Amino acid sequence: MAQSATQPDWVYGMGGGLVFRSDDRGKTWSPLRLPQPAEYKTLHLDPKDARHVLVLARSNDSKEKPTLLESFDGGLHWIQRAPLKFFEANGSIGDGFFPTQLVVPTGQQLADWWAYDGRWLRSSDSGQTWHRQTGGQPVFGVVQGGSVSYSLDDKVLQRSRDGGRSWEKVYEFEPQIKSDHHSRNPSNLIALSDNELVIRNSEGNWLQSKDQGSSWTPASNGFQNLDRQQPASAAQWMGETWCRAQQSPAMAQVLLARCTWDNGSWPSSTCFHFSKDGGKSWTPSRGPGTQSNQDCQSPGLRKGWAPTSVLLDATNPQVILAAWQAGGLYRSDDGGKTWQASDTGLLFRSTPGTNIDWIAAGEPPHIQAVLYRDRVALMRALESGIDINNPGNRLGGVLEADLAAREAQSQLGDVVQPMMWPELRKAGATSFAVWRQDARLLTRALDLKLDDIPYDLIRSGYDWGASATVRTDFPDGELFDLLRRSERFGLAPAQVERWVNTYITAARFPSADQTTLDLLNTGHPELAVRVLKASSRRTPFDRQSTELRTPTRLIVESLEKAGKKYWAKRVLATMQ
Repeated sequence: MAQSATQPDWVYGMGGGLVFRSDDRGKTWSPLRLPQPAEYKTLHLDPKDARHVLVLARSNDSKEKPTLLESFDGGLHWIQRAPLKFFEANGSIGDGFFPTQLVVPTGQQLADWWAYDGRWLRSSDSGQTWHRQTGGQPVFGVVQGGSVSYSLDDKVLQRSRDGGRSWEKVYEFEPQIKSDHHSRNPSNLIALSDNELVIRNSEGNWLQSKDQGSSWTPASNGFQNLDRQQPASAAQWMGETWCRAQQSPAMAQVLLARCTWDNGSWPSSTCFHFSKDGGKSWTPSRGPGTQSNQDCQSPGLRKGWAPTSVLLDATNPQVILAAWQAGGLYRSDDGGKTWQASDTGLLFRSTPGTNIDWIAAGEPPHIQAVLYRDRVALMRALESGIDINNPGNRLGGVLEADLAAREAQSQLGDVVQPMMWPELRKAGATSFAVWRQDARLLTRALDLKLDDIPYDLIRSGYDWGASATVRTDFPDGELFDLLRRSERFGLAPAQVERWVNTYITAARFPSADQTTLDLLNTGHPELAVRVLKASSRRTPFDRQSTELRTPTRLIVESLEKAGKKYWAKRVLATMQ
């Protein structure tokens, strides 16, 4: 979550591959549509302008470089910034860069921005122009202590007295290597003032410095109350408690600590502790071996689990937002004394894939129209110039959206509305437009007992072997999985033969090599040979319409095992 002190009513949040904005300090939310399918990594907000928001994203195609999406109107419209131009130290223009990480000041900090792509670059105008940094280099997690900036990189603490233009190494913490899973680097650096710092060491205990980080001692300023706690007794419960603290951007003396009970698997509970005097005292106090779901549960807050993100309001220290690990966003208007749900519009309380609103959030108009069975809206979208085969942000296209809508209706027990499949196909929708190789439309149609759709998919050139290229644990195609579980889907041998006949008659031959292999490995050698013969002219599978999916030697071996030695020899001859 991110909030700007210049317009605190606006709060941005990101989760589940979607980006949301609240215009009422986090009480209600609306989804923001980003321009392309991506895995969104980090959200950044300009501390000077709440309308200026950036999302660092990675494409669903791992071969593509990361991109930077930027909006100057609060997320209504986006532009793609990367590659970004920059100036070398001598003033010449660099070759452009794709940032893999960004450092943008938060809260009321007004400092330079930083970007990294293997090189460090700095911007003093909110990311509009960039200059390569050739001197001392910053690290991530910049902490502002007034006129002095601090940053921690693994075990090395650095300091800057000129707004981040130059950095000096101040201190290197001794490595502490242990065999248990709690071994970690120092973290959670907080600047209480220009001179006084605190940090949590690799053991979970807190240290303090009074000389700008030059020397460190065990905390005696109140932060020792946040030290890691062992169980009161081994018989009482297993696990230990770690605390993370953060300052209020509205008032530096106000801090929140969330102490999470950790038993080595999922955190079971979290207790919030508050300080109004810079960490000297904390409320409620911590007792040895306490578990928050028993000892310090706040009214209205979910029991158990742990928050994934906590936002302290940029101007009002009484307002807190906490996103919960098991789903839900909670809000406190009284400094954490009481809480209430604050996730209207986020739509993430429902399990993904079982709620139409959740699925539709962030999708383009033609995909949303199909999900909501709104034929008028679909016609308007197509008349506006949208290609019916354009993919969505999460769904591969309108055909997948049609199946997703039926799945959601079936799972929720809603009234099942007629499929839009025939009219979508008539309007030009094809299975070729499914860009996600793991969409598995055929399987989903069978699960929904939609008997006509599998034949339509096969006739249109649906690639039931594509999933083999994205699986490393079990590199077989969708057809193999279906035939291996034929009893579940009620697939009789006669129906499989009709599928293969349809496949051959269509003469498109997507993944013909994988299809042959899958048929051989599921006890259908005669059908496999028919596919091999039909998809080959001079060499095996030279009529195949997609890239080769499987090594030819595997097909030769499977032909021999199935007793098709003649065909194994013919295929083998082409390899020599």
